Amino acid sequence: MLIIFIIFSKEFIKYYIIMFNLEIIIGIILLLVIKIVYNIDSFIPNKCNYIFIHENGTFKKEVIEILEKSNIKAKHRLCFTNNIKNANIIMQLVKREDMENKHLTLSGSKGNTTLDKNGNKVYFSFTVNYKNKPSQICIDETNWQTGASSGLTIDKYRKYVIQHEVLHGLGYDHQPCNKETAEKDICPVMYQATKGPPIGFKSGYIVRDIDYSKKL
Repeated sequence: MLIIFIIFSKEFIKYYIIMFNLEIIIGIILLLVIKIVYNIDSFIPNKCNYIFIHENGTFKKEVIEILEKSNIKAKHRLCFTNNIKNANIIMQLVKREDMENKHLTLSGSKGNTTLDKNGNKVYFSFTVNYKNKPSQICIDETNWQTGASSGLTIDKYRKYVIQHEVLHGLGYDHQPCNKETAEKDICPVMYQATKGPPIGFKSGYIVRDIDYSKKL
């Protein structure tokens, strides 16, 4: 009788171990299916893109407010950290006169300007990505205060430029603004709106699926 009980107990334990492992496997498969179907990372535990902002004033507060309301936060599980050592992305507001040297220091080139459709010089904010260290985002302070040539209000321009540069930091590339990419003639956020939209289009500041479609 004792032998039968021991054998039964062993088989019972084996059965529950198998069932427990099976539940774990099914759970992992479901998470992967959800990730693939919805193309999001937020279901994967402990995966966070930490952002460190070099300022404790209004710039930092506004950046956090913008990203908290952006769909980028859910899609890429953005988190904010006060410890620069934890950061995947480092962001700072830089004075216009320092932008060229900052770009040279971080990327090795001075290329953060272009001409708008009227031939006027345009200064860009920029993002530099690295393989083994945090991405660096530099926001042009003058553009931050004026909205540049985007045609957007200052508030909307700020939403545009922060999301645009963070998407670069997450590995997304520029988009053109044309009939294929624009929605109701509004350009993608990943279009370079700082230089102004093409004729017949308006700059966009709300991230759409098209903004996630082209990787660097």
